[in-house]
Amino acid sequence: MLPKHIKEAIEHYLVHMDGWTSPARACEIAECILETQAKVCVDIGVFAGRSTIAMGFAARQLGNSKVYGIDPWTPEAASDNDDNKEGIDWWKEKANLEDIQRQAIRAVWDHHLEPWVIMIRSKSEYVYQLFPEIEFLNIDGGHSEVASCRDVELYLPRVKPDCYVCMDDASWPSTQKAVKMIEEQCDLVNVTKAETESRTYKKR
Repeated sequence: MLPKHIKEAIEHYLVHMDGWTSPARACEIAECILETQAKVCVDIGVFAGRSTIAMGFAARQLGNSKVYGIDPWTPEAASDNDDNKEGIDWWKEKANLEDIQRQAIRAVWDHHLEPWVIMIRSKSEYVYQLFPEIEFLNIDGGHSEVASCRDVELYLPRVKPDCYVCMDDASWPSTQKAVKMIEEQCDLVNVTKAETESRTYKKR
């Protein structure tokens, strides 16, 4: 069970941050990390840091855990990872990703999570070699078929057995191939439905 102070912090702070991760989903993510005492936690697709901060709260509770948030924070990279023209236009014209990155970094500072949260400004495909073993993985990067499948292909084999893998926007048509790739190696544990569908798996 998630400690009360972490649940309250997530419910209080996340609603004031940009992004789409719901407090309920963030609590589930934090609980997965605490349950398995995950020491190496990777968050692909930080945006303003909702999921990353929740992971950081769990890592601080454990003491010896690290969270690595990966995001290029560039409209070019973001739009390349979207199969939908409306989505591409939004990333290019409306999303101020420099401000969004500053918001994410500021959240780490404001919550004094620097010892536990490391932000990596890069495309996920360039840094997977940094993680020989992963004990918690949240996939919320590019949602195109190519990008989502690439993240699964590069990162899922590095997740240790009996560790959790979370997949965001798992009901999108463009992520279905990636979801099937995950289900070839993992068992479905939970489905969270809000504005979109998120799934939690456990690696076999």
